[in-house]
Amino acid sequence: RHERDGKVVENLKGRARLTGKGKAGSAAYTETEDTFVKLSAGTLFPTEHLQFLLREVKKGHRHVVRTMFDGASLDNPYMVSALMAGKLAGSLSNLAQPFSSKVDPSPSWPMHMAFYPRGKKNELPEFEISASYRQDGIADKIIQNFGDFSLDLSMSDLELLPKPPC
Repeated sequence: RHERDGKVVENLKGRARLTGKGKAGSAAYTETEDTFVKLSAGTLFPTEHLQFLLREVKKGHRHVVRTMFDGASLDNPYMVSALMAGKLAGSLSNLAQPFSSKVDPSPSWPMHMAFYPRGKKNELPEFEISASYRQDGIADKIIQNFGDFSLDLSMSDLELLPKPPC
């Protein structure tokens, strides 16, 4: 749901599904307009995309490009170009208090991601995200840059969920 000046300008609902790991799929938006989007083979959802980036940076890769679908706008899916720096030493100093008391020390990797809508010929990304992600996927600070404005996001709470049995 996107609002501008207190008014809803876009309200998206729907479902996205891949037919299997690494396989193609589709997304259907149903709330404001019926829109069907084909997802190409290799498309990743956000959690899987972050896990992919962490695996790749641990292998020493410094630049990867992958298709990612988050369903947050009709511009999805995005081609995400990620630049990743070397490992920062594992410590609790990369998490603000009181969060550091909830987790073990972990190395982290600075990453900068540029998001390009698929099917559009843009030289500039629609938006960019910069963050240092810990091995467990936690980032206590994220900067999301839209060009004419930026969001500076800081963690306000950290809730650790139990690991699922599967």
